[in-house]
Amino acid sequence: MSTLIPSITSCKFGTPGERRFARLLEAKLEDDYLCWYNVPIGFSRLHTSTGFHQIYKSRRSAL
Repeated sequence: MSTLIPSITSCKFGTPGERRFARLLEAKLEDDYLCWYNVPIGFSRLHTSTGFHQIYKSRRSAL
């Protein structure tokens, strides 16, 4: 089970599909994956509309 940052219970997802995708990632990825959702980007800390921004595996780096 992967680790979602922030956790599913504390996230405010824009659509039901984003919540389903988060649950799918959490269930299907291995334990050493980290997934960040709604990461602020740049100096102005803007949020993009694309949902999951980074998926990281310790042995493979960022995907």
